[in-house]
Amino acid sequence: MENRIKSARLAAGLTQDEMSKRFGIPLATIKRWDSGVSIPPEWAARLLLEKLEEEKKSLVRCKEEKGK
Repeated sequence: MENRIKSARLAAGLTQDEMSKRFGIPLATIKRWDSGVSIPPEWAARLLLEKLEEEKKSLVRCKEEKGK
């Protein structure tokens, strides 16, 4: 699950620090997830994946608007 969160974070264009600030998750926790040292609870992972997908869609919309 941690790799899916990292992949979703990167696809949304967020650094670890940005994700930490945006979602109120300690930076150290995100670093542990990214490195595979720990994983979030299943319910939290699902919620994060949903929110990161929203961030990705927002990023795509912004890029499309700049291209017009």
